[in-house]
Amino acid sequence: QAASGPETYDHWFNVGATGYLLAKLNGTVRAGYEIRNITGGENFNHFNVSAALNWIVTRKLTVTGQLSRDFNTIATGESVDSTVAFLSATYSFTRKFDMNAGVAYGRNIFLGRVLTARRDDFFSATIGGNYKINDHFKVGASYTYLKNWSTLSLSDFDRSGYSVTLSCRY
Repeated sequence: QAASGPETYDHWFNVGATGYLLAKLNGTVRAGYEIRNITGGENFNHFNVSAALNWIVTRKLTVTGQLSRDFNTIATGESVDSTVAFLSATYSFTRKFDMNAGVAYGRNIFLGRVLTARRDDFFSATIGGNYKINDHFKVGASYTYLKNWSTLSLSDFDRSGYSVTLSCRY
């Protein structure tokens, strides 16, 4: 339930598989049908899909792909039909140092009476690296660029993001 809006009920009917799907390919794949009911409002339905796959190309190279299509809810309580595809690769130069890069493309179609005509498309690219100092401590850094195009002109924007990650595990 959104703070400023009515209750929303999602009903999913899915089938899928998880684990080792083929040689060197593991992950989760699901597909199904979703019905979204909004109390006192509109109802939406569509086919949904969710896939997250890891392909171990070599001992040093792993390729990851993700695809999803689903309903989301934004801060104003409106429903969004969201589709996102993401592809990344990680290469381990040594046991302690790896680098990764990825690209994503997505489309958000705003549903409902208020935002019916709005559609956003976005592209993002990221690059980063990790260094394992010892068995318990890892440090990483990354840069991400995002470009959003919208039918609502004030929602066109570019964004750059930088992150540093310190990770301890015991």
